[in-house]
Amino acid sequence: MLMRLKLLLSLFLLLSALLGGEKRVEIDVPTEPLRAKERLYIGSFLAVGYLPATSRYVMDAPIEGVVEDLNVRLFGTVKRGEKIVTIKSPKILEIEADYINALIERDYYRNEIKRLQPLSEAAIVPKKRYLQAKNDLMKFQTKVQFLKSLLRDWGLQPDQIKRITRTKRPDPYINLYAPITGNISDLAVHPKIYLHQGDHILTLIDNSQVLVKIALPLAIAKLLRPGEKIYINDRPAKVREVAPTVDKMTQTIGVLIDAPISILPGQKQNVTLQLPRRAFVVPPRAVVDIDGESGIFVKRGKGFIFVPVRVLSRTAREVFILSDRLKEGDLVATSNVISLKGAWEAGDD
Repeated sequence: MLMRLKLLLSLFLLLSALLGGEKRVEIDVPTEPLRAKERLYIGSFLAVGYLPATSRYVMDAPIEGVVEDLNVRLFGTVKRGEKIVTIKSPKILEIEADYINALIERDYYRNEIKRLQPLSEAAIVPKKRYLQAKNDLMKFQTKVQFLKSLLRDWGLQPDQIKRITRTKRPDPYINLYAPITGNISDLAVHPKIYLHQGDHILTLIDNSQVLVKIALPLAIAKLLRPGEKIYINDRPAKVREVAPTVDKMTQTIGVLIDAPISILPGQKQNVTLQLPRRAFVVPPRAVVDIDGESGIFVKRGKGFIFVPVRVLSRTAREVFILSDRLKEGDLVATSNVISLKGAWEAGDD
């Protein structure tokens, strides 16, 4: 009891000295060397798996017809270029018939121009007849190109179109192939079902490209830039995009991160974030507030001075701080800090 009274007495017997204009409190309390870390802890946040548009493909029927063959199953895996479904379409036959007729007319006028050109130059046939043949050739060349593009848009593959062009024989089958490698997340058709143009067939998902979406406070989001390195769960990652607007309800900014963590689209998971920035760390008990300003007590000579700091973030064991008046290795009061604070404030009375 006597020792406690002596300690309390020493707190109020301030031995202040003016060294370089700094107020000082001389009291014996435990200290620890100030440590620096190369990663700044930002905090723990709720992350959501986000799927980029390029990793999700919705396949609809390009034209009406009957599902002749189906080569996939629900939740199954397909590789890019693998055949998914075959549709037999009577509608495509009509377009192919127009295409074949346009090919025949085009070839006819090509030969007609070859025949009429020397005759027109020799004034054996009227030049008007030759020019009319050229105009007809241009008309059917344009029609051939239009119908070829239409067949391609409606699902015919380039090798099918080449075969129809060469043989002048129609092909009623349309094969649809996987545009990306991934898994079938939904399947809306089965063999022998009749599809109308635009009917949904399936959705293909590539889970290997899932990003992490996190809503961050404004103060933290302003520190981030696209392409910047960041650490998520102690693993290196990269900032993909930062939202240009603030969420009105939560007053946060959305950030997309390329992160090496296993997360599915829509899945929620708590993660910790760190930035590769240098900061000092002290125990939570070392930081006190005096006159509305956060700071720590640093050993200077035989006493302690109060150094205001900028508190960047906190964990259960550490507080990340910055100050131009600190250097690594400074001795910081880590015990009886409240007593130091009381002595400091008493000295102002």
